[in-house]
Amino acid sequence: MDMNSPMELNPGETLDVILGDSLKLIQRGNGYRFSVDALLLAAFLEAKKGERAAELGTGSGVIALIAARYLPVREVVAIELQAALSDLAGRNTFLNGLDDRVRVVRGDLKKIHRLAERENFDLVFCNPPFRSAREGRINPNPEKAIARHQLRAGLREFLEASFFLLRNSGRLYLIYPASKLAELVFELRRKRLEIKRLRMIHSRKESPGVLALVEARKGTGMELAVLPPLYIFQGRGKYTRETREIINGSYFQRRARQLKSPHPPFEKGG
Repeated sequence: MDMNSPMELNPGETLDVILGDSLKLIQRGNGYRFSVDALLLAAFLEAKKGERAAELGTGSGVIALIAARYLPVREVVAIELQAALSDLAGRNTFLNGLDDRVRVVRGDLKKIHRLAERENFDLVFCNPPFRSAREGRINPNPEKAIARHQLRAGLREFLEASFFLLRNSGRLYLIYPASKLAELVFELRRKRLEIKRLRMIHSRKESPGVLALVEARKGTGMELAVLPPLYIFQGRGKYTRETREIINGSYFQRRARQLKSPHPPFEKGG
C-alpha cells in the first residue's frame, strides 16, 4: 500500500463521500460495503472524554472513523480479520487524517490476547455476523460471506473478545436482529455482560422491530432502560427525519458540538 497516495484507487474500488462531506471512504465495488446499520450503531455509541475504544470486525473502518471524528475518545483500536479489509481500513484512516487516533490491527478475535491489552478499554463496539453457516445462502464473495455468516467467528466469540478487552463496568455496543434478542441476552449473561440500554429499530411505525441496538456493561446490575423506537422510513420510502440526520451527518455534528469533541467535524478530510 502506498501511504503517500491513499486516494489512488485500485481496480474495482470506489471513493464515496459520506455524512455530508465530512468523511471519505474507499470501498470495493463488488466486495463488502457498509450499510445503514453501521451508521445506526455509530449514532448509538456514547463516550466520555479520553476514553479508549475498540471495534471488533471493522471492515472498511467506517464506524471507527465516525467514533474518532465525532466522539471525544482518545483512541480507537480497529480489529479486522481479513487482510484486504484491514488494508482498506488503514487507507481510509489515513485518507481522513485520523491515523493518529485510529489504529488498525489485523488479526483473529479468537486470539484477542495477541491483538490488544486485557481490560484496557472503556467501550467496545461491533456489528457481528448473525447467520449460522446453516442459515440461508452463503454469499459467493468471501468478504460478504464472512461479514454476514458465522464462518470464522460467531456471537459467542465476539462476546468473549469484548469481555477480555473491557474494563470492569466497561460498555459493549452492538446491533443484532430483533428475532435473536433472546439468544443475545442469554449469551451476554454467560459472559457477565448485562444489557443496560435497548432500542428497537423498525422499518416503519406499523411494522415489527427488525433490529436491536444494545448497550451492555461488564459486571454490573440488571437495570434496563428501554429507549423509544427508531423508525427508518415514513410514507412511501422516505426516510424519517432522525434517519436522514444520521445519514447526512447532521446528527453527528450536533452531538459533537454538545460533547465539545476535541476532533471537530469541520476538519473535513483530516
